Amino acid sequence: GLMLEKQIIQLPKNTLGNDYVIGDVHGSNAGLRVVIAHLKPQDRLFIVGDLFDRGRDSPDVFRLIMEAIEKGTKIYVTRGNHEEMFLKAIAVLTQFANDPAPTLSDELKKCIHTFLGNGGNWIFTDKKNQDDYQNLWDHTSLSQFRCDANFFKMPTHPLLPKIQAYLETLPYIIIVGGFDDPNSFIVCHADLPFTDDELQKRLSPPHKPLQADEI
Repeated sequence: GLMLEKQIIQLPKNTLGNDYVIGDVHGSNAGLRVVIAHLKPQDRLFIVGDLFDRGRDSPDVFRLIMEAIEKGTKIYVTRGNHEEMFLKAIAVLTQFANDPAPTLSDELKKCIHTFLGNGGNWIFTDKKNQDDYQNLWDHTSLSQFRCDANFFKMPTHPLLPKIQAYLETLPYIIIVGGFDDPNSFIVCHADLPFTDDELQKRLSPPHKPLQADEI
């Protein structure tokens, strides 16, 4: 799991440029490309999770973000529920890739079924595999759903390990500014792995989150 101190990060206020926040990209890189192209050097972009699934360009969304970060664009992403679904499904795929189980536990099967049902079929490189498994999901309930050996042998997108490694670093919450600053704001998505009470304690001084090393 994500190390506790990395689940919430705090960034200083941006005094030199503008901060922009956008919602779910969902595998559509055209709009994201326009937003990134219009950022000035001191601007920061916050993306509220759900980078992938449903759209046609999930791997390209990842490439676009990585290329922009490498060029010095300040982009910060929080984990959404689609990031969580991806990480759970990839863990199952990885576990059984070399030694497929004849039957998955209901819990593991649900991870795969939920991910595919929410647009995760882009992880397969073969278009026919994508269509087959989308079709299978569309017409198959969880109880009927089968992940056979073929499922785990299908070629997956070569970027998956890099995408997985990146998503594992993402915080659930980014606090921008100070606790006592009325102009500070918080970026987060949904399905947070904390209770409200636990979150309140962690967001209240002296339980300060980790200060980010970079602005």
